[in-house]
Amino acid sequence: MLEFLARDTRKRENARSGIAGAGSPRALAGIALAAATLLLAGCQTAAEVRANDEARCRSYGFRLGTDAFAECLQRIDLDRRAEFRAASMQSPMWDRPVYVYVRDRRHHR
Repeated sequence: MLEFLARDTRKRENARSGIAGAGSPRALAGIALAAATLLLAGCQTAAEVRANDEARCRSYGFRLGTDAFAECLQRIDLDRRAEFRAASMQSPMWDRPVYVYVRDRRHHR
């Protein structure tokens, strides 16, 4: 009976502190962010992304076929990857404690 009360108390404390699980506001925000990222990532094809990157580098004054142009494209790609990594680290699972409950495995006869 005491174990049940302790478990129930932990659930209430976790719910008050925002560790409630998939229904918590932080988890819902993370899910919404992931869904928006997936939705927006599918809006452009690889060719369209490349064309936009090339246009961006040309707007900076770089000429197609030069080393500086290639470096510009590379930096844009590296920035995009860094932004993706930063967004994926915003997952609600990274900053939460992990609770592991182990049942008593002893067998009684």
